[in-house]
Amino acid sequence: SEIAILRSNLFIEDVIASVDANDAKALDAIDPELIDKSLVASLRESIAAALPFLFAQGAETTEAEAQARVERLIWSVRKNTSATRDSESFTILIAAKTRQPELSRVLAASMAETYIAQQLATRQQTASQANRWIEARIEDLALTVEEAESAVEDYRAKSFDSFGTSLDMMAR
Repeated sequence: SEIAILRSNLFIEDVIASVDANDAKALDAIDPELIDKSLVASLRESIAAALPFLFAQGAETTEAEAQARVERLIWSVRKNTSATRDSESFTILIAAKTRQPELSRVLAASMAETYIAQQLATRQQTASQANRWIEARIEDLALTVEEAESAVEDYRAKSFDSFGTSLDMMAR
């Protein structure tokens, strides 16, 4: 169902990417790792800021950390948002509840925008596929018509030859 799409990991990952594209720090307020920072993690972060060479990390670690962040945020977005179908119409109600009203608005709006964009992309892709199929079918039918017309002309030519008449005689 449409609600299952709105709750799926892939969809929520697209929402996270959309929010991050506008403000990379916006979702930090619901990132469990940043909310529940331990004393050790806070100290490590302070030391890393002061002495970055001690904590130098390669691109692989950064990529792994980014993926871990996305996985944490998927869980957190799912926990802080809801999507329900209005029983009296074809509308979907999307709500987000966080400690920051602006973040709640951004999350709900991003979910709606992402859903609409995905629906439009899917419909455009379907229309494009149908259009390609119709064009291929028209080409096939045009070849069939050409073959049939050629067969009719061949039949007429053979008929005229076997009955001793010519095309000029038939035209008169």
